[in-house]
Amino acid sequence: VHFLFKLDKYHLALFVTIIVSLTYNVIFWGSSVYVPDSTLLVKLLTIDNHSSPFINNEESIDVTDNSHDIEQYNKIKKEDGIYKIILEEGDNLEQIFAELQIDKKKSHLITSAIEKIYKLTKLRAGEEIQISFLTAQGQLIDKPENIEQLLIDTSGAKIQINYSLDSRQYHAKLLPIVLENRITSVGGKITNSFFYSAQNSGLSRSIAMDFINIFSHQIDFQRDLEFGSKFKVVHEYQINDKGKKIKDGRIMYASLQVKDRNIEVYMHEFSDGTFGYFNKDGSSIKKALLRTPVKSATVSSGFGMRKHPILGYSRMHRGLDYAAPRGTPVIASGDGVIEIMKYHSNYGRYVKIKHNKKYSTLYAHLDRFSSKFSAGSRVKQGEVIGYVGSTGMSTGPHLHYEVHVDGKQVNPAKITIIPKSLNLEGQQLVAFKAKQTEINKLLNEDVALTEVYTQLKK
Repeated sequence: VHFLFKLDKYHLALFVTIIVSLTYNVIFWGSSVYVPDSTLLVKLLTIDNHSSPFINNEESIDVTDNSHDIEQYNKIKKEDGIYKIILEEGDNLEQIFAELQIDKKKSHLITSAIEKIYKLTKLRAGEEIQISFLTAQGQLIDKPENIEQLLIDTSGAKIQINYSLDSRQYHAKLLPIVLENRITSVGGKITNSFFYSAQNSGLSRSIAMDFINIFSHQIDFQRDLEFGSKFKVVHEYQINDKGKKIKDGRIMYASLQVKDRNIEVYMHEFSDGTFGYFNKDGSSIKKALLRTPVKSATVSSGFGMRKHPILGYSRMHRGLDYAAPRGTPVIASGDGVIEIMKYHSNYGRYVKIKHNKKYSTLYAHLDRFSSKFSAGSRVKQGEVIGYVGSTGMSTGPHLHYEVHVDGKQVNPAKITIIPKSLNLEGQQLVAFKAKQTEINKLLNEDVALTEVYTQLKK
């Protein structure tokens, strides 16, 4: 109390005001202070954080964990007794089994059995798989406690898993898949490289590569194509019983506009199941040598005098250089025998193929050779003999390609190659012309090709 006498008038007035204010609040508001019921506090603290924030104090709160209710799991749908699952990124089969409430031990035994015959890494996000539970006799049932048999149906495989009472183990086997053959037509224009334009038009990578292989006998894809050139492909593909495309088949017809001409080729299947590609008149499109031994590569250096990139002075460049990423496959330009396969200080790792008495080809600066061949091996046109590299006297990954005629290096881009004398004759030519007429009719009428596939197969 003594300290009050030491305050001046201003601070004394302030102190009195504070005391009066506190006294007023205690007298008039103290009885209304709300103390929450401890029971309600406990309820509020134990409510699941997904429950409604609006609590009725008169009702009991039921918090039930439905995370393992199969019907509530949004990736799993049950239709006609079959569980259908759309896989998401990171999913695996054991996780799916857990959602189906299959215990961990059985889940592990089943997946282990499957892994012996089918790699589960083949499953991809976005793919639908179907799981069916059956009795030992093959009757479809709801998920049993003791799993005797189940079927797993993916886009690429149908797997049957059976439980053996004798071994007390699960055993898996692949069931045959019935695939339906279809054909389709795809066309487009060259707006960039052919490969880019083809994929942009809807062609798959495999069909685009087959297209390049077919026409590589007749044109140089780096030199002959122009922007705006048109192409068209009629090819087979296969679907499973769900209507999903499984894989591409063969090209049945292909056309390519090159400058002022339109090249058309047709497939012909022989009686032994082999097939080839022929011009309209039934003559083979195959040449003795391919134009380019590297697919989708660009010519980085032509044939003739040039300043050597390493030596620094001008000298004759007796081949074509194709720029391509390290490891790109290099194929044999024609049938023949590998005459040389070794390392050279200038060529680096190189291969020389003798095709006949007149022609040889050379492939230099390879990163590595194909393990399939060695000097003296016979090689067929289109087989991989090595891979693009930068060995020897080279400034970067590329293929140096030479053509030798009577032992002399000539310009590969200007050489005139004589076609092989494989022409269709007799009944083969008659059958070829009949199929050609049918395909031309379909192309001209622009009908739905998938509807007439069986007609073509007759």
